[in-house]
Amino acid sequence: MANLCKERHCRNVANCALILARFGRFNGQTRRASLYNERRFIRKGIDNGEGSILIRSIGGKTPQIHPSVFVSEAAYIVGDVIIGEGTSIWPGAVIRADYGQIVIGKNCSIQDNCVLHTDDYLELGDNVLMTHGAVIHGGKVGSNVLVGVNAVCLEDCQVGDYVLIGAGAIVTGTPIPDESLVIGVPGRIRPLPEQHRKRLENPTARYQENGRRFIAAGLGLQIPETG
Repeated sequence: MANLCKERHCRNVANCALILARFGRFNGQTRRASLYNERRFIRKGIDNGEGSILIRSIGGKTPQIHPSVFVSEAAYIVGDVIIGEGTSIWPGAVIRADYGQIVIGKNCSIQDNCVLHTDDYLELGDNVLMTHGAVIHGGKVGSNVLVGVNAVCLEDCQVGDYVLIGAGAIVTGTPIPDESLVIGVPGRIRPLPEQHRKRLENPTARYQENGRRFIAAGLGLQIPETG
């Protein structure tokens, strides 16, 4: 990348890659200046004054994101999305609300390579921890829920509060009551052990702190204050 942009002090390789993929190789000093400006705008969550290239509108619907939210430069959010205070969206996450609304509550953590999509409506409560590679495709998930690595919640899932969904589990349309443990394929519902109940009291605390740390370091897209 240094051979392309000629800026040896630059460490913002991911953003450079996005720019180069979008605009191609530059040629000469003018193009270097243009690349620098584009990279600077993207770090701020602004694409040359036209909105973030990673937070997009479609069908007249624009994501509504609380300014305290951390959004990685490598996440993609589009359409009728609402994201609450203190939530963090990590690299590779995709939140695509092109067919229906997606609502994410307060202090959730949507970790690397997670996918949220729906054919009509999807809602996450507060303090939901979606761990790496998890997929939720529609339905409703309550508060204080942990969705394990590579677990899948299919359309029309109904997940209660204080639920732990184990790694690799598949949740179908069977309602999951409060304080449940779900494991296996298809997911089998068991009572939630007390040690797991304690874990779900504040499952995203570390990630709230980490999101603030990344924002303080100037990382991620800067979400503007509204109103």
